[in-house]
Amino acid sequence: MDPRRKIFDETSREIHAFFKRVGKIWIYEELKFFDLEPQMMTGEF
Repeated sequence: MDPRRKIFDETSREIHAFFKRVGKIWIYEELKFFDLEPQMMTGEF
């Protein structure tokens, strides 16, 4: 396996686990990735 792919897979699992525990996406770039537009300055809907 390509070392970069391994790093990507590990990071993806860690990010997924983090957001699953946190339960809220609050990073503007993450919201934009999902084509979501926050309605407030805090990023909440």
